[in-house]
Amino acid sequence: MTDFTKRCVLDINHNDEITSFTDLKNDGIIGIIHKANQGTYVDPLYTKRKTQALAAGLLWGSYSFNTADDVETQVNTFISATDPDENTLMALDFETNTKSDMTIQQAVEFMKLLESKIGREAVIYGGDKIKENIDSLSSDDQAYLTSRRLWLCEYGNNAILPKGWKSYWLWQYAADGTGPQPHTVNGATGNMDLNVYNGSLDQLKSEWAGKTLNSSNQNNIATSTVTQNSNTASSDISPDLQLADTSGNMFTPIVNDIKKYL
Repeated sequence: MTDFTKRCVLDINHNDEITSFTDLKNDGIIGIIHKANQGTYVDPLYTKRKTQALAAGLLWGSYSFNTADDVETQVNTFISATDPDENTLMALDFETNTKSDMTIQQAVEFMKLLESKIGREAVIYGGDKIKENIDSLSSDDQAYLTSRRLWLCEYGNNAILPKGWKSYWLWQYAADGTGPQPHTVNGATGNMDLNVYNGSLDQLKSEWAGKTLNSSNQNNIATSTVTQNSNTASSDISPDLQLADTSGNMFTPIVNDIKKYL
């Protein structure tokens, strides 16, 4: 059984009330992943909280909440909002957005373009939406996406993985009061989005920012992204682990992905 009392990463946005980053650290949190943008919208508390969290000695990460907007515009907004250094985790939040939903093909395009710009591997966050759409990707894109670190969204006692992943990297086991306890942490008010890591804290610290991509890998990613954009334009394509099969018969999600609207 996973020990959820060892939650070590907190993900937040401007709607969450943080009273003390020092208290968060003292209660076992070692890393923060903060919403940076949603399309062209930029979270107004991102920069202020980044300064506060780093001053408290916490690891810092950023996520871009997906929309159906132009992918390049989203990536550029993400990078502009975060001004990431080599220690900043960069993630795509790929969950259902009923107002403006990114396709999984756009998610791959986003990840590849982001990585070509920052020179490091990014993280993909998701749960049901990945499970339901992974088979619509080409074999090459499936291989690419499943080679990236999975930040799993699953609110139950078992981490049910999408097809292609053998393990999660982070597991968001609780959000907005849903999922196993605990839901709270000192330094924040109310029920929070909490995450456990699949390894030791020293491993988490060493892996946090992502592997550096060599120049050939970056060139391959950039070329693949250009090819994908061209194809899209031409075709007008508007331990507790279980594996989900392609029809989803082996998993019964507790709830759907949590929506983080403005």
